[in-house]
Amino acid sequence: MLLYRLLWISLKFVYRAFFKRIYFSNLDRLSQDKPVILASNHPNSFLDSVVLPVFMLKQQFYLARGDVFNNKILQRVFNWLNMIPIYRKRDSANNSDKNNETFDRVAHLLNRNETVLIFSEGVCMVEKRLRPLMKGTARMAFHAAEKYGWDRGIQIQPVGLNYTYMQEVRGEVMYNFGLPMEVSDYEDLYKENPSKAIVALTEELEIRMKKEIIHLDPENDALFEQLVQMFRNDREKKNFGILQFNDYSRFQMEKGLADQLNDLHQNNPEDWEKLKLECEDLEAQMAKHVLGDLGFSKRSSTPFWKLVLMMFFLPFSLVAYLLHFGIFKFARSYSRKIIKSSVFHASMHIGFIMIPMWFAFLIPFLLVMGFTNVYWAIAWTLFQLISGYIGVLSLDLWNQIKIRSRVEVFKNKEPALYDELAVKRSAILKHLAHETH
Repeated sequence: MLLYRLLWISLKFVYRAFFKRIYFSNLDRLSQDKPVILASNHPNSFLDSVVLPVFMLKQQFYLARGDVFNNKILQRVFNWLNMIPIYRKRDSANNSDKNNETFDRVAHLLNRNETVLIFSEGVCMVEKRLRPLMKGTARMAFHAAEKYGWDRGIQIQPVGLNYTYMQEVRGEVMYNFGLPMEVSDYEDLYKENPSKAIVALTEELEIRMKKEIIHLDPENDALFEQLVQMFRNDREKKNFGILQFNDYSRFQMEKGLADQLNDLHQNNPEDWEKLKLECEDLEAQMAKHVLGDLGFSKRSSTPFWKLVLMMFFLPFSLVAYLLHFGIFKFARSYSRKIIKSSVFHASMHIGFIMIPMWFAFLIPFLLVMGFTNVYWAIAWTLFQLISGYIGVLSLDLWNQIKIRSRVEVFKNKEPALYDELAVKRSAILKHLAHETH
């Protein structure tokens, strides 16, 4: 419990630097006083497990790959972090017996009105689509209902977890909650035919989860990323708040674009190919002149207040740079060197930021307290936190100003070519805007 809360508190601060925004939509659908299985997709490894719990007082338990529990020391640490092992049949013939213990533990937790997070696809893939669900979620739910009673009120809560840039710093997360499912609704069917009940519940869960997930045909991955960046730039957020509750419009815009591209690819391949070629041509010309799409957006100019804000932030940014830049640089480079699989890059990146940060705050705190007193030590720690967050915001502002300034210079030097690119961009978006407004 202590390690869980230490991680919980640490990530609260780290997330404010790592993510630009985290959206929680329809959070009121999640029951706080009933046994709940959170059924989520799994695009980003360990990070998927620790987005929601960090911003909730109620602790959560979650299932993780059983092979990481082989080491006894790690097994104890993972238990402290509320991790529960789940084993794949293909890894060992004895895993069925081990999973029986897991099923019993999940049922026990649900009987205590706890919340258990399950990644229902059964596999982690860095992609924007929902894979076919495994039947384990339904089996665990029915096992708990059989063991402790169908009237326990066990719910399965469909969850959609959507990242803008899964492996990058200053990306965004959209955490959507679908309509909950009552396990007791399947009681009669389960008693009549358990296999049919498991299939029926899994199929319904997949339908509900898919509504909350940006689901792309594989052929649309690159095209979507280029187009969605244009839409994001035209709808830039005005505020700095990291947490956004019940702002469903951002997800609807991106899902609408994904659905439209899927439909176009499946039902009108000629128009899809034409759109793809137009986007590739625009992207190539942008890259040739080293131009960013943000400079062509509806909000292409930099407001004067942002320049003033940059000047005000400058002293804090310099402090943040001196104190924390090395940690972020170390985390970015070594997370990719040590771990080759892209599935784990973001999780390792977070870890390589968080652990050095403990020392970066603890050592100065002890030094200041040793030379002065605890009040000055607390004041210095607060100054570190504030300057660090301001430094991150300043970097965001600076990147925006740099991109817009470069396009502005290009516009003055090559007005005809600038107009040509702007017209191409506008024509592309006009074909899509009515579906994604």
